[in-house]
Amino acid sequence: MAKDTIEIYSPRKNIVKLFILTIFINLIGIVMIFISFKSILMISSSNILMPIYLFFFYLIIGLSSTIGNPCTYYLKRLIKPKPSLIINNVGIYFDIHQFITGTIKWGGIKEISMTVYKINWLPSSLNIKINRLNKLTSKRNFFLEIMLKTKILFRGNSIEIPEFMFSMQLEEVMGIIKKNLDEFYKHE
Repeated sequence: MAKDTIEIYSPRKNIVKLFILTIFINLIGIVMIFISFKSILMISSSNILMPIYLFFFYLIIGLSSTIGNPCTYYLKRLIKPKPSLIINNVGIYFDIHQFITGTIKWGGIKEISMTVYKINWLPSSLNIKINRLNKLTSKRNFFLEIMLKTKILFRGNSIEIPEFMFSMQLEEVMGIIKKNLDEFYKHE
Protein backbone atom coordinates (compact mmCIF):
# COMPACT_ATOMS: atom_id res chain seq x y z
CA MET A 1 0.00 0.00 0.00
CA ALA A 2 1.34 3.43 -0.89
CA LYS A 3 2.34 5.41 2.21
CA ASP A 4 2.26 8.75 0.42
CA THR A 5 -0.55 11.18 0.96
CA ILE A 6 -1.80 12.87 -2.18
CA GLU A 7 -3.74 16.11 -1.76
CA ILE A 8 -5.77 17.38 -4.68
CA TYR A 9 -7.01 20.97 -4.47
CA SER A 10 -9.82 22.67 -6.36
CA PRO A 11 -8.65 25.30 -8.85
CA ARG A 12 -9.10 28.74 -7.28
CA LYS A 13 -10.93 30.11 -10.34
CA ASN A 14 -13.60 27.40 -9.99
CA ILE A 15 -14.12 28.25 -6.31
CA VAL A 16 -14.47 31.93 -7.26
CA LYS A 17 -17.09 31.01 -9.91
CA LEU A 18 -19.03 28.90 -7.41
CA PHE A 19 -18.87 31.68 -4.80
CA ILE A 20 -20.21 34.27 -7.27
CA LEU A 21 -22.94 31.84 -8.39
CA THR A 22 -24.09 31.28 -4.80
CA ILE A 23 -24.20 35.05 -4.17
CA PHE A 24 -26.37 35.44 -7.28
CA ILE A 25 -28.68 32.62 -6.14
CA ASN A 26 -28.92 34.19 -2.68
CA LEU A 27 -29.95 37.51 -4.21
CA ILE A 28 -32.68 35.77 -6.21
CA GLY A 29 -33.87 34.09 -3.00
CA ILE A 30 -33.99 37.40 -1.13
CA VAL A 31 -35.99 39.02 -3.94
CA MET A 32 -38.40 36.07 -3.97
CA ILE A 33 -38.87 36.29 -0.20
CA PHE A 34 -39.56 40.02 -0.45
CA ILE A 35 -42.09 39.53 -3.26
CA SER A 36 -43.78 36.64 -1.43
CA PHE A 37 -43.94 38.53 1.85
CA LYS A 38 -45.36 41.60 0.12
CA SER A 39 -48.06 39.54 -1.63
CA ILE A 40 -48.94 37.76 1.63
CA LEU A 41 -49.43 41.09 3.37
CA MET A 42 -51.76 42.23 0.58
CA ILE A 43 -54.03 39.22 0.99
CA SER A 44 -56.57 39.39 3.73
CA SER A 45 -56.39 36.74 6.44
CA SER A 46 -59.90 35.54 5.62
CA ASN A 47 -58.75 34.33 2.21
CA ILE A 48 -58.75 30.53 1.74
CA LEU A 49 -55.44 30.71 -0.12
CA MET A 50 -53.62 32.26 2.87
CA PRO A 51 -52.30 28.90 4.23
CA ILE A 52 -50.98 28.01 0.79
CA TYR A 53 -49.20 31.36 0.48
CA LEU A 54 -47.73 30.94 3.96
CA PHE A 55 -46.51 27.44 3.06
CA PHE A 56 -44.73 28.73 -0.03
CA PHE A 57 -43.35 31.67 1.92
CA TYR A 58 -41.76 29.38 4.51
CA LEU A 59 -40.58 27.03 1.77
CA ILE A 60 -38.79 29.91 0.04
CA ILE A 61 -37.20 31.01 3.32
CA GLY A 62 -35.99 27.45 3.92
CA LEU A 63 -34.56 27.13 0.42
CA SER A 64 -32.81 30.48 0.55
CA SER A 65 -31.20 29.66 3.91
CA THR A 66 -30.06 26.30 2.53
CA ILE A 67 -28.64 28.00 -0.54
CA GLY A 68 -26.91 30.55 1.69
CA ASN A 69 -24.69 27.92 3.29
CA PRO A 70 -22.64 27.24 0.13
CA CYS A 71 -21.83 30.94 -0.05
CA THR A 72 -20.03 30.86 3.30
CA TYR A 73 -18.51 27.47 2.49
CA TYR A 74 -16.92 28.73 -0.73
CA LEU A 75 -15.81 31.95 0.98
CA LYS A 76 -13.98 29.84 3.60
CA ARG A 77 -12.41 27.81 0.79
CA LEU A 78 -11.20 31.03 -0.87
CA ILE A 79 -9.71 32.43 2.35
CA LYS A 80 -8.15 29.18 3.54
CA PRO A 81 -7.85 26.62 0.72
CA LYS A 82 -8.35 22.98 1.68
CA PRO A 83 -7.86 19.92 -0.50
CA SER A 84 -10.95 18.55 -2.22
CA LEU A 85 -9.53 15.06 -2.11
CA ILE A 86 -6.89 13.42 0.07
CA ILE A 87 -5.75 9.95 -0.92
CA ASN A 88 -3.69 8.08 1.67
CA ASN A 89 -3.18 4.60 3.14
CA VAL A 90 -6.46 4.82 5.12
CA GLY A 91 -8.69 5.67 2.18
CA ILE A 92 -10.10 8.72 0.44
CA TYR A 93 -11.06 11.88 2.30
CA PHE A 94 -13.25 14.18 0.25
CA ASP A 95 -14.52 17.69 0.89
CA ILE A 96 -16.44 18.81 -2.19
CA HIS A 97 -19.19 20.90 -0.63
CA GLN A 98 -20.79 21.45 2.74
CA PHE A 99 -23.17 18.49 2.39
CA ILE A 100 -20.76 15.77 1.36
CA THR A 101 -17.58 15.48 3.40
CA GLY A 102 -15.99 12.41 4.89
CA THR A 103 -13.56 9.55 4.65
CA ILE A 104 -14.17 6.35 2.75
CA LYS A 105 -11.86 3.52 3.82
CA TRP A 106 -10.44 1.39 1.04
CA GLY A 107 -12.47 -1.62 2.19
CA GLY A 108 -15.69 0.38 1.85
CA ILE A 109 -15.28 1.14 -1.85
CA LYS A 110 -17.23 -1.13 -4.19
CA GLU A 111 -16.48 0.44 -7.54
CA ILE A 112 -14.95 3.51 -9.15
CA SER A 113 -16.20 4.82 -12.46
CA MET A 114 -16.26 7.96 -14.51
CA THR A 115 -19.33 9.63 -16.00
CA VAL A 116 -18.78 11.62 -19.16
CA TYR A 117 -21.73 13.63 -20.41
CA LYS A 118 -22.27 14.32 -24.10
CA ILE A 119 -23.60 17.80 -23.25
CA ASN A 120 -20.68 20.24 -23.07
CA TRP A 121 -21.89 22.31 -20.11
CA LEU A 122 -22.31 19.30 -17.81
CA PRO A 123 -19.04 18.40 -16.08
CA SER A 124 -17.72 14.88 -16.13
CA SER A 125 -17.56 13.30 -12.70
CA LEU A 126 -15.78 10.66 -10.69
CA ASN A 127 -18.23 8.20 -9.14
CA ILE A 128 -17.24 6.29 -6.02
CA LYS A 129 -19.72 3.57 -5.21
CA ILE A 130 -19.47 2.60 -1.56
CA ASN A 131 -20.84 -0.16 0.64
CA ARG A 132 -22.47 1.93 3.34
CA LEU A 133 -23.38 5.52 2.52
CA ASN A 134 -25.59 5.46 5.61
CA LYS A 135 -22.45 5.51 7.75
CA LEU A 136 -21.57 8.89 6.21
CA THR A 137 -25.10 10.25 6.66
CA SER A 138 -25.41 9.22 10.30
CA LYS A 139 -22.98 11.95 11.45
CA ARG A 140 -24.99 14.77 9.85
CA ASN A 141 -27.69 16.97 11.30
CA PHE A 142 -31.28 16.03 10.59
CA PHE A 143 -31.78 18.25 7.50
CA LEU A 144 -28.52 17.18 5.83
CA GLU A 145 -29.26 13.53 6.62
CA ILE A 146 -32.61 13.81 4.81
CA MET A 147 -30.91 15.44 1.79
CA LEU A 148 -28.27 12.71 1.57
CA LYS A 149 -30.83 9.92 1.99
CA THR A 150 -32.90 11.47 -0.81
CA LYS A 151 -29.78 11.46 -2.97
CA ILE A 152 -29.30 7.77 -2.15
CA LEU A 153 -32.82 7.03 -3.40
CA PHE A 154 -32.10 8.60 -6.78
CA ARG A 155 -28.44 7.72 -7.33
CA GLY A 156 -27.75 4.72 -5.11
CA ASN A 157 -24.75 4.41 -2.78
CA SER A 158 -22.54 6.54 -4.95
CA ILE A 159 -20.71 9.80 -4.40
CA GLU A 160 -20.21 11.98 -7.47
CA ILE A 161 -17.29 14.37 -7.49
CA PRO A 162 -17.41 16.81 -10.41
CA GLU A 163 -14.32 17.28 -12.54
CA PHE A 164 -14.04 21.00 -11.79
CA MET A 165 -13.26 20.21 -8.13
CA PHE A 166 -9.85 18.81 -9.13
CA SER A 167 -6.69 20.55 -10.26
CA MET A 168 -5.75 17.36 -12.13
CA GLN A 169 -7.33 15.53 -15.03
CA LEU A 170 -10.13 13.18 -13.99
CA GLU A 171 -8.37 10.22 -15.59
CA GLU A 172 -5.24 10.86 -13.47
CA VAL A 173 -7.25 11.03 -10.24
CA MET A 174 -9.10 7.84 -11.15
CA GLY A 175 -5.79 6.12 -11.97
CA ILE A 176 -4.30 7.07 -8.57
CA ILE A 177 -7.37 5.83 -6.72
CA LYS A 178 -7.51 2.56 -8.68
CA LYS A 179 -3.80 1.95 -8.05
CA ASN A 180 -4.22 2.44 -4.29
CA LEU A 181 -7.39 0.34 -4.27
CA ASP A 182 -5.64 -2.51 -6.11
CA GLU A 183 -2.75 -2.36 -3.63
CA PHE A 184 -5.18 -2.49 -0.71
CA TYR A 185 -6.93 -5.61 -2.04
CA LYS A 186 -3.57 -7.20 -2.92
CA HIS A 187 -2.44 -6.93 0.73
CA GLU A 188 -5.74 -8.03 2.22
